[in-house]
Amino acid sequence: MSRPKPITVTCALCGEESTQIILLSTNRMGSSDLDLRPPEMARSTMCWWLQECPHCGYVAWDLKNTTSLTRDLLREVIFSPCEERNFDSKLAARYYKLYLTLYFDSKREDAFRAALRAAWACDDVGDSENAVFCRKLALSLADRVIASKHNDENLIIQKADLLRRSGQFDTLIREYADKTFSKPILNQIVAFQIQKAKEKDTGCYTVADVIDGEQE
Repeated sequence: MSRPKPITVTCALCGEESTQIILLSTNRMGSSDLDLRPPEMARSTMCWWLQECPHCGYVAWDLKNTTSLTRDLLREVIFSPCEERNFDSKLAARYYKLYLTLYFDSKREDAFRAALRAAWACDDVGDSENAVFCRKLALSLADRVIASKHNDENLIIQKADLLRRSGQFDTLIREYADKTFSKPILNQIVAFQIQKAKEKDTGCYTVADVIDGEQE
């Protein structure tokens, strides 16, 4: 069961107070997607993973987080691109706004996470064009984030799914054909990704799909 709670937060950008919802706890039942999106019920709590100020429009994981952006810059580099991008999901648009805010604030790892979550929100409403767009945004930051995390294997696996689900099949096959990882399941996931790339399959799969495929 998910437990949301309303709290009062003061925006770090404009100083105004607003009511925001935080997630006290949730549960996970089932298998994560190959891009590490959690299963239900956590899967459906994304609307509470970020906060948006109703007064100035600043979006952050937590509105108390300071930013180098000004309100003028927010309007110029955040609001305009968001208005130009036609998202089918309001939640996806909010995550895209968060991505832009974090990117221009030089918080590239957080921007990577925001772009991926925007893609998830697009997936949920069948907005495939913007889902690919957001995955490509995440991919543009992936190598830098991976390097900053000392080649974290989970991030490398996550990048493979981003490549496949954005239709970059040849790149995935070329980059991952000779890679090996420390855990057998990670090697199984990469083999699965390569096979799906050869089939030109951009579908969503879970870790359970990989394990079940191995047992057939």
